Amino acid sequence: MSLKTGRTQPLTDDELRATPVPVSGTVATGGLTNAELRASAVPVSAASLPLPSGAAQDGVDITTPTAMPAGGSGIRGWLSAIWTKLNASLAVTGTFWQATQPVSIASMPTTPVTGTFWQTTQPISGAVQFVDEVGAAYGVKHISNKPRVSAMPYLYDISEGNVSGHTRWAKIGYNPAITTSEEDVWSYGGAYVFPSSAMTIEVASDSATADADLGTILFTGTCDAGGTTTTLIDAGVDFSATATAGDILLVDKAGTTPEWGVITAAANGSLTFSGGLSSGGSCATARTYDVLDASAAKGAMAVRIEYLDASYAEKSEIIILNTNNQVSSVNTDFFRINSFRVIAVGTKATPTYSAIGNLAIRKATVASPFYSYITAGYTRARNSAYTVPAGKTLYVTQWNVGASTPNDSKVQTCRVFTRTNVEPSTGFRGAGNIFYPYTECLISNGVEPVEFTAPTRLPEKTDLKVSAIGLTGFSGPVTSALRGWLE
Repeated sequence: MSLKTGRTQPLTDDELRATPVPVSGTVATGGLTNAELRASAVPVSAASLPLPSGAAQDGVDITTPTAMPAGGSGIRGWLSAIWTKLNASLAVTGTFWQATQPVSIASMPTTPVTGTFWQTTQPISGAVQFVDEVGAAYGVKHISNKPRVSAMPYLYDISEGNVSGHTRWAKIGYNPAITTSEEDVWSYGGAYVFPSSAMTIEVASDSATADADLGTILFTGTCDAGGTTTTLIDAGVDFSATATAGDILLVDKAGTTPEWGVITAAANGSLTFSGGLSSGGSCATARTYDVLDASAAKGAMAVRIEYLDASYAEKSEIIILNTNNQVSSVNTDFFRINSFRVIAVGTKATPTYSAIGNLAIRKATVASPFYSYITAGYTRARNSAYTVPAGKTLYVTQWNVGASTPNDSKVQTCRVFTRTNVEPSTGFRGAGNIFYPYTECLISNGVEPVEFTAPTRLPEKTDLKVSAIGLTGFSGPVTSALRGWLE
């Protein structure tokens, strides 16, 4: 090694240790030996070390490289960016599920399950509440936490119209003179005969008095469209000329839905009936009408007949009376008479507000038999005979029956019984000409209420009537009232 110290003489050991000796020039060490490198640590000082080409670049970049984040460079910059990204929340996007997951299974194994999976007493957590038929909760009134209970009987709900498809039903009958010969319980008396075929009927009173049972027509026609449930319009007709408040309006008397109402005002081209029509109908469309003069009669002016046709379908017609002259029905398909009632009466001086004569229904041009009968002084037929309409079932729940022997000092007895043409054990109607007793009572000057714990069920097209026969010595009236519902 050759060094320039600025001195011509070599330095002694003391001089070398005393102070630092400046050295300049090139030092060629020739490299340290292996022994020298292992003998002691070799200090190395370098501000930077150049890397050879390709160092720290192992692998391949991604197809679309991402730019270096701001402030970073080199390997440390990339590592710092990766750590920062992984240390934060990572957003995940895309669709990873379907509303309906497709499942394909060739077969499922059968796995036996054993053990007890229920308890005799089930624990309930939370409040218990009442819910209605659609799941809505409702409260229950109470007194000091004791529920107030009010249960509506089923028949009451039917009467109030709360049970869909069900209507209340009642049938009364009366025979004024039952003796020891069997008769049916209806106002005319004797045996009641059901019609054998559909027919045109006639109605008349047996009173020939001119102003007794008479319907005098003031106006008849077809109304214009545009009326309401309380008004009828017929342009060009001056109703005020003769019609007044209290007169009777009949609408579609032989149509699909015959109705009537009481006129409250008459004007040129219109009528007002503020109480509406009997079936809740309207004159918004063209309908036939008749106006009856209430001041022209003392008794019944018009009657309404509810009947069944040959297919046992329910129908009705209103017939205007003409004293003792027979008035034929418009409809020709009367097969069963289920109801016969006065629906309009006159107001002439000393009115009776009922039939003055006896009103009877018979087949047109045939004098007898009668098929229903309203006794003079009454407003409805008391006829126990009834036929269940097609598509309906009758349930009879109650029967009130009474019999009496007026002016007899001894107690006399009458046997009264309900009958139908359906065989009781099988429910078979057959030809319909055999009548079977269903319920029977012995009555001695009294009234017997009979409650059917299990209602009597009568299917469609069943004929029903009440009959009676007095035991030895009996002579007097018998009354009957059947009640129940149709569905």
